[in-house]
Amino acid sequence: MKTDLSSGITLKGSAYTYRIERTLGSGTFGITYLATILSGAGALDGKVHVCIKEFFMHDVNGREGSAVTASTKNGLWNDYRKKFEREARRLAAIKHPGVVQVLEAFNQNNTSYYSMEYLGGGSLDGYIKKKGHLTEPEALRLFKHVTDAMSYLHAQHMLHLDLKPGNIMMKDDGTTAIIDFGLAKQFDSNGNPESSSTIGAGTPGYAPIEQAHYNGENRTAFPATKDVYALGATLFKMLTGQRPPEGSQVLNDGLPTDELHRYGVSQRTVSAIEHAMEPMVARRTPTVAALANELAQPYQPTQPVRPEEPENEVTILDPIVEPEQPAEPTQPIRPTKPTKPTKPTKPTRPIRPVRPADPATPVEQTTSKINFKRIAMFVGIPVVLIVLAIFVMNTSYMRERQAFGYVTEARNIAACKLYMKSCPDGKRLEEVMYMQANFSDNAPEYLSMYLQRWGKNGAHSTEIRAL
Repeated sequence: MKTDLSSGITLKGSAYTYRIERTLGSGTFGITYLATILSGAGALDGKVHVCIKEFFMHDVNGREGSAVTASTKNGLWNDYRKKFEREARRLAAIKHPGVVQVLEAFNQNNTSYYSMEYLGGGSLDGYIKKKGHLTEPEALRLFKHVTDAMSYLHAQHMLHLDLKPGNIMMKDDGTTAIIDFGLAKQFDSNGNPESSSTIGAGTPGYAPIEQAHYNGENRTAFPATKDVYALGATLFKMLTGQRPPEGSQVLNDGLPTDELHRYGVSQRTVSAIEHAMEPMVARRTPTVAALANELAQPYQPTQPVRPEEPENEVTILDPIVEPEQPAEPTQPIRPTKPTKPTKPTKPTRPIRPVRPADPATPVEQTTSKINFKRIAMFVGIPVVLIVLAIFVMNTSYMRERQAFGYVTEARNIAACKLYMKSCPDGKRLEEVMYMQANFSDNAPEYLSMYLQRWGKNGAHSTEIRAL
C-alpha cells in the first residue's frame, strides 16, 4: 500500500502554499518531500524549491487518500507527534548558516508538517561514500563549519544527540548545514532537561556508551561531551570512510588509530579524535570549542621528511714534493782481494714430495669462531617473550581498571554487566558483583550468586546477609 503523498498534492501552511513534487526519503518517524512554493509572502515567493517533512510512523499510521490514519496505538502516536512539533519549533528558533532554516510548521491531513530550505548537495555521508574518504585538509575545512554550528547550538543550551555524516547536508557554496533534530533536547541554564525521560541512544558508533541511560537527572552542568563524542566519530568517518566502532568496543579495545595513520592523518588530528572519543566522560574533551582549539594547533606530520643524503666530497691533496738533497761525496773504492776457490759441496739427498691430502677428508680447523647469531637467538627469544607477557598483563590490567572506573562513575546495572562481560576473571569481580546486587531489580538472584562463589569468606558477606 502506498504510504507517501502523490506528486501534485497541494499543502497549505499559514504563510505559504506548496505543491509536492516527489519523495526524497523516508524514516521511522517521517517522510521528506521535495516541494515547490506556489504562493506566499516574502522573498521566497516565486516557485522556490523547499523540503517538507511529514510526521508519519510506518508501524502505526496508514493513509486514506491524503489523510493519515492511526492504529490502536493512538496514544503512542500522539506522544511522538508532540515531539515532532517540538523539533519544528526548536529549528524555527535557530538562526545560523550552519543549521537548516525552517520556514514554518503547520497541521493538515490529520498530521503535522514543517517546511525548510532545500539543500541539493546531498548529505556528507553520501559525499564521503562517493570519494572513499576525505583528505585531511578537506575534512578539517568542512568540519570547521560543523563545529561552528554546534558551538552555536550549545550556546543556546541545546544538544543534538544524533550528530553523524547522514545528518549533515552539503550546501552549494561548499559549506554544511546540520539537520534532523529528532533526538535533540533543550536544557535550562542549570543544565536540567525539559523532561526526565531518557534522551535516546543515538546511532551506534556515534553515541557514547553513557547516552543510552542518561536522562539528565542529578546533573549540574550542560552535558556537551555527548555531542563532542559524536563530533570525534564524525571526523573519524570523514578521514577513513569507515563507521567508527561502538562505544563499548572503544572502551574495551581502544580506538583503531592505525586506520587514521594508514591514510597519513597527522598526529595532532589523531590525538584530537582520541580525546573527543574517550569513553570516560571525565577524560573526554569537555566542549566543542576545546576540540576546535586542539585541531587549530600547528600541523605535525606523521612521518618526517627524509633529508637528501649529501654527495660524498673528495678532497684532492697536492702531492708533497721534497727538496732534493745534495749528494754526499763518494770515497774511492778499494780493490778487493782475490777469493780462494771453494771446495765442491756434496750432493744433497732429494726431498720426498709431500703426499697431497684427500679432498674427501675435511681439514680440521685449528681456530674456532664464536657464533654470535646463535647466542643472540638464545638470549633474545626469552627477552621478547617476557616483554610480550608484561604487555598482555598490563593491557588486561588497564582494561579492567577502565571498566571498573566506568562502573563507579555510572553506578547502574548496564555498567556492571559491561564489566562482567569484558573482565570475567577481573580482580574486582567480587566488588562488581556486590554492586550488581545493590543496583539490580533481581537482587536475590545476584545475592545467591555472590554467596555461591565466595560464601562466608567474601569481603561483603556480612552486608549480603543483612540484605
